[in-house]
Parts: sequence; structure tokens; C-alpha cells
Amino acid sequence: MSEPIPFFVVDRPMSLRLLESCGIKRVRAKIGLMGHANTSKNFQEMFRKFSGKNIVKMADSGVFTKDGNLTNDYEQLFEIYENMGVEYGIMIDVIKDKEKTIQSAEKAIRLYEELQPSFKLVGVAQGNNIEEYLKCYEELK
Repeated sequence: MSEPIPFFVVDRPMSLRLLESCGIKRVRAKIGLMGHANTSKNFQEMFRKFSGKNIVKMADSGVFTKDGNLTNDYEQLFEIYENMGVEYGIMIDVIKDKEKTIQSAEKAIRLYEELQPSFKLVGVAQGNNIEEYLKCYEELK
């Protein structure tokens, strides 16, 4: 079993500069950086360039940001993920809506298989209760 990876949420250049000054690249353990697609082109480039043997990068659509998810277009989202140099890209989910999340996952998987991007696609389960989350998870599998 692999060790858990702690993730730092970063979405502005200062976040990366602070982590750089703390010597995060010299830590022996794997460290994750979690960005999102609603960031500036400048930040996305800085995020892509921020690397180290111990750094794992992931991004999501920005659904939890103050502006919410700005794109429902998977081609655009996957392009942003590629530009950010992420190892993991999270699909677009719809908070508390199992059915819309499954529909979104179907779109994501079709395009992912067609494009075969360099990142791994991460599914997300949603629902209003434990049973819905479990059903969503089962359908995603």
C-alpha cells in the first residue's frame, strides 16, 4: 500500500512562491499541489514549471471556487489540464446531483479515450446521501 500524499491547494503565483521558499522540493515525501482551471494563464504556466521529484500535480474544473466551474466543455478543460502539466485531472461534477455527475462522467470518459491525454482522469462521486454516493461510485467504476 502506498503512502498518502498531502495536497496543498494553490491558485495564485504567491502560493507557489511561498511553497518554493519553504523548500517543499527538498522534502523526502511526496507532496501534492492541487490547482484548478479557473486560474490565469500566467499561473497555469508557473504551475506547469513548478516541479520536483517529490511533486505530484492535480487540477480540477474549479467547481468549488467563488466563480464556480467556468467551463462545461471537456475539450477546453482537458487542454487547460495539459497546459498545467498535471498528472491527474478531475472530471466536472455537479454538487449533490448523482445523475448529472454520471452524465458528465460519460462525456469525460468518451473524450478522454478519444484524445488520450497525458494525465490520468479522476472520477468524482456525488449525491444527497450515502446511498446515492455509493450508487454513483458503482456507476463510475
